Amino acid sequence: MSARSGRAAGPRLPSIAQVNRATAQTAAVLGDPDATLLDLYRAAEAEAATVDAYQHSAQWQANLDHPEAWDRAGLDARRDGLEPEAEAEPEAAI
Repeated sequence: MSARSGRAAGPRLPSIAQVNRATAQTAAVLGDPDATLLDLYRAAEAEAATVDAYQHSAQWQANLDHPEAWDRAGLDARRDGLEPEAEAEPEAAI
């Protein structure tokens, strides 16, 4: 038996384009008046699985390490839940 050189191949992880496609498919199901609850559940589960897999990719890590690249990658930190919403200032009592 001979030893193989190089890195072991792992699963193919999705790209941001695939994440966006999964999100668009979920949105399309939400906009379809004939879609059933099961259709929505399946689309949301597929989207969640795609996002979860993407979060294990090198592209995701690069985006976390370099937030200026988020715009180029199509990410929006606030929309995508990467940074907390700013809390509103309490209104002054009148």
